[in-house]
Order: sequence, then C-alpha cells, then structure tokens
Amino acid sequence: MNSMTIPGMLEERVKSTPLSIAHYTASSSGDWKKTTWKEYYDRVYGLSCGFKAIGLKPGHCIGIMAGTSQTWEYIQMAILMAGGVVVGIDPSEIRENLTHIVKKSKLAGIFVQTTAMLEKLDPNLVSQLGYIVFIEDCNGGEACYQLSRLDASAKTEPAWISPDDPATIIFTSGTTGEPKGIAYSHAQVTLACHAILKGFPDIDSQSRLPCWLPLSNLFQRIINFCAIEIGASTYFIENPREMIDLLPKIQPHLFIGVPRVFEKLYGAIEAQITAKPLWQRKIIEFALKTGDAHAASRRTKTRLPFWDFILFSIMDKLVLGKIRSFLGSNIKYLISGSAPMPVWLLERYHALGILVLEAYGISENIIPNAMNIPGDYRFGTVGKPLPQNQTKLLEDGELLVKGPGVFFGYYNDEGPKGVFTEDGYFPTGDYASFDADGYLSVIGRKSEVFKTSTGRKISPVSVESRLQQISYIEHAVLFGQGKKLLTALVTISPSGLAQRLENEEAEFKQLLSGTALEMMGHDFFHAMEALPGYKRPAAIFLTGRQLSVETKELTANLKLKRKKIEENFNPYIEQMNNYMEKGMIPENLNLFKSTGDII
Repeated sequence: MNSMTIPGMLEERVKSTPLSIAHYTASSSGDWKKTTWKEYYDRVYGLSCGFKAIGLKPGHCIGIMAGTSQTWEYIQMAILMAGGVVVGIDPSEIRENLTHIVKKSKLAGIFVQTTAMLEKLDPNLVSQLGYIVFIEDCNGGEACYQLSRLDASAKTEPAWISPDDPATIIFTSGTTGEPKGIAYSHAQVTLACHAILKGFPDIDSQSRLPCWLPLSNLFQRIINFCAIEIGASTYFIENPREMIDLLPKIQPHLFIGVPRVFEKLYGAIEAQITAKPLWQRKIIEFALKTGDAHAASRRTKTRLPFWDFILFSIMDKLVLGKIRSFLGSNIKYLISGSAPMPVWLLERYHALGILVLEAYGISENIIPNAMNIPGDYRFGTVGKPLPQNQTKLLEDGELLVKGPGVFFGYYNDEGPKGVFTEDGYFPTGDYASFDADGYLSVIGRKSEVFKTSTGRKISPVSVESRLQQISYIEHAVLFGQGKKLLTALVTISPSGLAQRLENEEAEFKQLLSGTALEMMGHDFFHAMEALPGYKRPAAIFLTGRQLSVETKELTANLKLKRKKIEENFNPYIEQMNNYMEKGMIPENLNLFKSTGDII
C-alpha cells in the first residue's frame, strides 16, 4: 500500500515497530489493556474482510455513529482498508442535521453503537441503507449485523487505494445553516499529519497521547493519525467525565482541547486552591507570582534576575509542580483550537509552567491555517501561517487561504463555482490581522460582526471572552445589531457562583441577593474596564439555564448558534432594549445591571 494513504501509513508502522504499544484502553479492573501495532493491524484487516463480505465496496460512504473508543478507531481503519470513505456522525447531533448528513453523503451503510442512536435517524432513510452494523446490540432485520459476529473467514487483499481517493467526509458545524460536506483525500490527511508533526519534533514514539474528543470531529482523528506516523501510544478515554481522574495515570506528553475545557480545568484548580487554609493560599499566591515572572521572561526571551530565578525554582519544585500534577509529570504542551482562548487564561497556565499553544483551522482546510509552536509562539495570536498555506487579507480584513490542504468544493454541490476567488483562494469568513512579526490574530467571524446604530463595528467574541474570564460564567452572548447600546446574555454556573460567594448550601435564586448582584456588577466592571466604552454592554441579563446542544443553541463542537440563542431569549433581550430606550437603565457604559429576571 502507498504510504501516502492512511492504511499504507499503518502498514509502514507495523513493519517498523510491530510489537510496540499502539493503544491503551481502560479495563474493568482499572488497569490498562495494551494493544500492539501488529494486533491493531490484524484486527483491522479481519474487520475489513468482514465489511467486504456484507457489501462494502471501494468508494462507498460509510457512517460511524458512536462514542469515542478504540472500536471507533478499528472501524474507521477497516473501512479505509476496504476502500471506503468514512463519515463521522456525532451521536448528539440534532435530527434535522442527521437527516441532511445521511442524504448529502449518500451513505451506503452505517455503523451505530446502539439501537437508541439509530432511532434518531429518519426511518425512511434507514430503510434505504444497504447495511447497518451494531457495535453493542442488534435489533435484528435483514440488513442488520452485529459487529462481533461478522464473518471474516474469507480473507481478501486490502483494496488498492490511490492517495487521491477520498478518505473522509466531514460536515461543517452548521452554526449559520445546514451542515456542508467536505471531502478530503488520503494524501491530504497524511500531508496534514506531516505538517503538524514538523512543528512538534519532541513528540515522538515515546509520547503518550490521550484520545478523548469526539472522533466524529477531525481534530482528534488527525492527532490519532499522527500517532501512527510517529509510533506514539494512544490512550482511549471513552467517558469525558473521567478525563480529569485519568490524566495523572496516563501521564500524557500532549493534550488537546477547546478553550472551554481549559477554562473548566483551570476552574477546578482554583476551586482546590480556594478550599485550602488561608496560610496555604498565601503561599500558592506567592508561588504563582514567581511563576508569572518566570513565564513572562520566557515569552519576552529575557533573563530573570539570579535570586528571582532561584526563588522561582524553589516555588516550582515545592508548589507549582504539585499543582501541575493533575496533568501528569510528562506534559509538554496543551493545544487549544476551535475558538480563541483568552490571553489571561494562557498567562495563568504559563505561570503554572504549562504552555498552551493556540492553533487556528477551518473545516475547509485540513492543514491548520496557522499554529503556535514550542519555539515560536505569541499569546493573543494563533501563531504564524504554516508554510504549506498561502494567505492574504482582503481590504476589509477577511483572511483568504489556498494550499494543498484546502478542499475542492462542498460535497455533492454543483462544483466549487463561487466558493473560491478568481486566483484560487478560499475566503475563510474570518476577519484577521498580521502583526509586524507575521503572527496572525483572528478578530472574529465575518458573519458574526455587527454594526450598532451609531455605525460602530462590533466583534462579539472580543467582548464575550472578557466576560467568560469570570469564574462562574459559563457562556456570554453579545447583542446589539442596529441598536445604540449593547446588551449581553450571561449564563451562570450555580455551583461556581456559590463558590465565589462562599455559600455552597444555598439554592441558585437565593444566591442572587442584592449583595451578590453588587459583587457581580463589580466583577463585570473589572472584566470590561479595558474595553473602549462603545464595546461595553449597558445591560446584562442573567440566567441559570445553560445553553446546550439539545436546545439547538450549541453545535456538536460547542460553538454558539447565535441566531437560535437570540430567538430563544428574544423576549428578555427586547425587554432590556425597551428599558434602555425608556431611560430605565442609565446610558453610562461603566454601569452593569441585571434586569432582575432569572429563568
């Protein structure tokens, strides 16, 4: 097999290190079950023979609708080895989007974890599928199979695959409409792995890489493919809620996530610190100050004064190292993608001795557009464009990109006409800017930027990220299209607020006393004070109801679906606007008030 295909990459790995450990999976006894590269290959080969026996043919688009697991990885690789095209489907996706994905990709078959998941699909579409394979249970039927019972006795040669053949189809998150399909070839997938690994030369065959994000998302799958390329070990975490407990046992070298995850991780650290006696908190605060000074010197490439460095070294060994241990002792970097990470949070992790590197990608380019790397990073930016990408800015600031990782047009649409510029660039839909040293900053989505009635252009992310640095805020959403003043919806974590008020016994509504609102106003003020006046919300609406995928307010990747949020909360937004129009809330942008309405 060609090494520029995914099965070819696995075959090369098996030839090179057959008895090294490819995978670790948690067993019922609490120990880790090991799988060598040869065992991995043999399992995948057997499954691919079984898949061909039930009708899988080269070029077939096959869905996988299941939670993250080693089995997901096996199925994916077996489909690819048989010449099929993998379509990852998030089990939490809403029915309308599932229907669209199945229709658009023209699935020949689907692998589904449970009958309950299958029931989320339109029965008419299910009846048109050539075969359905259940991973856990089977409800019978002519075209239904149980994964564990597939007949792999008829051994066949792996399909001949060209590097230019499609390997996977992903679907955009659907924040502004129906998800769009994007096909990537084997060559593009392997090229993305090479591009990423070049930036992280110290991630090698001895590295431990957790797999915990949804495998329907390409972010995690690319990291797993990178593990094949370098021979690193992948640790599967099937239940994300166990991730915090498992990380010290895994001792990872690299950990990937989205900003919200890193905010919650840091929130957990702060909660542990807050629970300690006053004298211990004072020592930790001092240690963090020394860590912050050391981190700042690393970022500016300056030297700490000798005695400051000695003091930091002591504090790092006695205090900061113990705090870092929740990630294990091997961690080299955290990689954050999907959305901007606030600089304050990057700096707080760095003060602990943990470097978080932001990367910036889009669904339409399998190679990250830009990436901070260990030897070349700048907080507040997404790093420099990767050499495989050509980038430029339009006059209005929109970023354009072209290169070998960029897609060729949306799947099963009428060709790429209108998607690309005349000179072959793809408009990303993101406003961005370059600094004097070539670092890229993403300002916000073009579709999300709005104008106030005074003509000011507002990128909501720049304001929302300020509010979300407050420990008890889950989400913040800014509104103000065509209005004189801005308003914000803020979802409150009841447990986080209780912790902030040091009153963990009270109910949520009891917490929202005058004293609490005064404290929150103070917190909001300090979060916003660095912003120019026209960017500060004049009124903030508080709610204890969380945004979710189920209410269609978040995508499967936890991105905001702004139109749906505005639709769901419109009565309260309009109420705030009416109050302001009547002068019931002073037009002093340094004041932050709640409407008093709590859902």
